[in-house]
Amino acid sequence: MKQEQSLYELMKVCNEHYRHMLRFMEELYADMPKTTTFAVRESLRSLGQMQNRAKQLDGELRRLVQQTGLESLPEDLLAIRRELLADVARVNSLLVDRIEGKIVVLDNELRQNRLGRAAMTGYRSAGPRRGQVVHVNF
Repeated sequence: MKQEQSLYELMKVCNEHYRHMLRFMEELYADMPKTTTFAVRESLRSLGQMQNRAKQLDGELRRLVQQTGLESLPEDLLAIRRELLADVARVNSLLVDRIEGKIVVLDNELRQNRLGRAAMTGYRSAGPRRGQVVHVNF
């Protein structure tokens, strides 16, 4: 009975973690078009930490289910978990698409900057590079 209670509590913790992660991902998705590359990188780092924590919680849950058996899983929390995981997968797919789009834009800008820099080298004078002191009397 104690393990079943632990299983119930752990499932509640897991579901809450996935709910938090889902909110974070939805906010990141909504904010990404107006967010700097640095901020996106930091957000993705935070998301990675959340995913690692989810993996850890899932491992604990798996071990507890192996000890108690599948019939011990609370159906109400299991249904919530399925829905949360489906939502996380859906938003994750949207995030990947948006991130890939941002990468394409950044790659294009970088390529244009490189071409512009190469074009500017053609405007350099061929003569010796000497500075000239200009004296102005006021």
